[in-house]
Amino acid sequence: MVCSILMLNQQDLIAIGKIIDLKLEEKLEQKLKPIKKKLTRLERLSNTIIRSFDREYIYLRKRVDRIEDHLHLSPLSSE
Repeated sequence: MVCSILMLNQQDLIAIGKIIDLKLEEKLEQKLKPIKKKLTRLERLSNTIIRSFDREYIYLRKRVDRIEDHLHLSPLSSE
């Protein structure tokens, strides 16, 4: 029976470490892909909701201003 001893030098260990890092990054990217997709969808939805509320607020603010002007009312302070 022949016994062979495998000795790894520093460069071999660095190369193995880089390969492991690459594989881990690929795995992580694969697992994060659906999460990133959902976050993007949520971001778009939240932006749409915010724009909608902004438009509604501006519209109502203009109406209130017109009513105050028409009735000669002074605006309420926003404190």
